[in-house]
Amino acid sequence: MNVPLRRGKPLWWLPTLLLAGLIWFLSSRSSTPVPLPHPIDWVAHASAYLALGFSLGKASGNWQLAWVLAAWFGALDEVHQAFVPPREAGIGDWWFDLIGSGLGSWWAAGRVSRQPEADQTGAGQTGAGEFDTDDDSGQGAGRYDPSDRWTAQPGEPRSGEHLPWPKYDINFDEAQ
Repeated sequence: MNVPLRRGKPLWWLPTLLLAGLIWFLSSRSSTPVPLPHPIDWVAHASAYLALGFSLGKASGNWQLAWVLAAWFGALDEVHQAFVPPREAGIGDWWFDLIGSGLGSWWAAGRVSRQPEADQTGAGQTGAGEFDTDDDSGQGAGRYDPSDRWTAQPGEPRSGEHLPWPKYDINFDEAQ
């Protein structure tokens, strides 16, 4: 089964690189423009990485990839801060980077998935929860809908709909 991937938006790489550069520049300085106490510092981390995760999610078209890239960038940035006197690296800061980037990338994917997309097969457009019955068999083709959730075949249970692959029943009780 060939799974179509959502395309990213190449113009979103520009704000992504600008945000990453700004984060790197600010962490390279020996002091921030405005000294922030710890609870507010964590809000600043989460906010900056929320923006980075959102722009990465839009640029890549894949929220999981965006989250992983932002997480690695956050870890690298924290290690980088350890070499800038008198800055220090902190696992707590990185946790808030993870939270912000996860929310941002997930939010970008949620916004993208609500936009209707044309069916890749040319057989028409399939909406969320609808079956594409324009194939030769007259049965639902089970293609992905615009929100990237598996659309069950008619008569199949809709549990597992969140999975990006079909659900197979395997019976191990039968002897061969």
